[in-house]
Amino acid sequence: MFCLSVARTFTAYHFLIGGDWGKENETHSHDYRVEVLLEGPALDRHGYLTDIVDVEAGLEKTLAAYGQKTLNDLP
Repeated sequence: MFCLSVARTFTAYHFLIGGDWGKENETHSHDYRVEVLLEGPALDRHGYLTDIVDVEAGLEKTLAAYGQKTLNDLP
């Protein structure tokens, strides 16, 4: 089995709802870490599991949707 892992960190905001949680009810930030782990039984003819540039581009697109955003406002 072969593996490829790409990790990134990002900051996003949120606030708690449904109770009196003090300052947690106010918008505040957290740092998050996202890791994409791909596994496969074989490598391609170039010796790669997949193109890491494509994986990184997809991850960056996802982080752009969540980074520096308020998570409560997102689906």
